[in-house]
Amino acid sequence: MDTPKDCFIKAWGIGYVEQWPYATPVNDFVKTTIAPFCNKQHVALEVGCGRGVWTQNCLSSNFKKVICLDVIPKSDWIASLPNVEYIELPDRNFTCLGVEDDSIDFVWSFGCFCHLSMDAVREYLKSLFKKTKSGANLVIMFGNWPKHPFNRNVVYAPDQCPWFYQDLELVQQAMEDAGFVDFKDMIPDFRDTIAHFKKPQ
Repeated sequence: MDTPKDCFIKAWGIGYVEQWPYATPVNDFVKTTIAPFCNKQHVALEVGCGRGVWTQNCLSSNFKKVICLDVIPKSDWIASLPNVEYIELPDRNFTCLGVEDDSIDFVWSFGCFCHLSMDAVREYLKSLFKKTKSGANLVIMFGNWPKHPFNRNVVYAPDQCPWFYQDLELVQQAMEDAGFVDFKDMIPDFRDTIAHFKKPQ
């Protein structure tokens, strides 16, 4: 019988590339969300890197080292980048397995946490708190289910939602419970929550 990881890989392969489906131009998005934190002396962690679109185009050239986490096999794109370490995670592991504690300056994740249950999000955030250095910046995309255009005319209770339910309040509370501070929704008119937050000094 296939594990959930097997099913995920069958559905998505080793990552996919889609057209940018958001109103905010991708260059403006990068200037707001990644560029302010680029530092060639820093180590970045990318959670849910997939095929490596962000890794290749934004992260590897702007950080000393990038550590990528995902459940799928390493793509050729990522394998070609000399300063990238790829860690293929076991099924449903939210502990940042293989990443040293207090070693990460910047965390980036796009299109990953929005697919996780809030229990998984909470576990991941607690793990990220251990892995990041004091003062580290994190930019993570979370779902904001009430903002999705196809949901605006449908009202579900959180326990009836056909997807894992996330909203701004739940996400912010999970960050604070993990110990992070200074939460900010970086692009309030974006479809999802682009959350910037920090580990305290």
